Amino acid sequence: MKRYRRNYCTNRCRSRGTVLFIVLVTVITITVLVLVSAVRMSSEMGFMESELGRLKAYTLCVSGMEFLKNRLASSTTTKIEYVDAAGVPYSPRLMMDGRDTRVYFTDIIEEKFQKHLVLDQPGKMWFIVNLQDSAGLIDIFTIDRNLFKNFLEYNEIPIENGDIILDSLFDWMDKDNLTRPSGAESNYYLERFGYSAPNRLPDCREEIVPVRGMTPSIYSRIGRFLDFSIENQGLNPNTMPAETFYLFKGMNDGIVQRVLQKREKDEIDGLAEFTLISGYNFPAYPLAFQFFTSNATYVKIKVPMDEKRYFYILFRLDRVGGMGSMRTARRSIGPGRMDSFTQDFEQYFRFSSWQEGTELIPVGNPND
Repeated sequence: MKRYRRNYCTNRCRSRGTVLFIVLVTVITITVLVLVSAVRMSSEMGFMESELGRLKAYTLCVSGMEFLKNRLASSTTTKIEYVDAAGVPYSPRLMMDGRDTRVYFTDIIEEKFQKHLVLDQPGKMWFIVNLQDSAGLIDIFTIDRNLFKNFLEYNEIPIENGDIILDSLFDWMDKDNLTRPSGAESNYYLERFGYSAPNRLPDCREEIVPVRGMTPSIYSRIGRFLDFSIENQGLNPNTMPAETFYLFKGMNDGIVQRVLQKREKDEIDGLAEFTLISGYNFPAYPLAFQFFTSNATYVKIKVPMDEKRYFYILFRLDRVGGMGSMRTARRSIGPGRMDSFTQDFEQYFRFSSWQEGTELIPVGNPND
């Protein structure tokens, strides 16, 4: 009887232990499933939130494009011509020297129409427009080599890289296999990297990174100032980014600031005025400048998609027609005739080199 009771108690304890083990396993399994499900839901919600932010940013970028098309069509890109009843400008000036201009929806809609808006916090809805006239950039087809070497020196790049970069860029783009004195043709790239030179103009600036003499580090410093438009006959002082003035030996911050302050008020209209304002001997470079914009403009429109990233649309806009009839066509537009306006715009401007992407918002960014 005692043995029976002992066995009974042992079996019962084992049974209870088994049940407890099963319960524990079940609880752990359910907990893990709940956690996995929660993590997955959190991940999916984060993804959806990110995609929603991207969609909103894309929509605002497209709105920015329409705003820009309006300004370009009316030739008011770099002027303030839209004012309210009190004569106060409500449409911001857009410079073409590569600077960011933050544009609010309330800035581009005349005050008397704002009360009809049905927008979520319109004062907080904005986009950034960045315009760069190609004539303000360093055109590798026309730039004087000594000036290019000055620019490399300013950016702490060995000046001997100047001939290597320029000769290699020409070899990279031309259709022959003749190597320039400091250049490199397809055999150079085939032996080292397994690909040949494309023998054409680059589709985008980033494409020139593999060119002999160019490195990712060098490109990060000078790449955004280079251009391959071919048709430019010189640099436009009214649209040059501040950094490109250091093409000229002896340039300093004081001279650059005087030039920037002058063109904030009005355009510089010739070499004599340019020399007078700057106090620099620019007549020593009579073939270095053109005092008009080119037909090619690089446009970047960006909007924050979250706290850390911008979504941007980057494209090149080429003017392919005269502007006089464009302005006349715009004035004739009335209700129900917006298709006519769009058709007119496409007749005079052409989009190319389209890119979309994201970039980090710099710490301490003034646009925050």
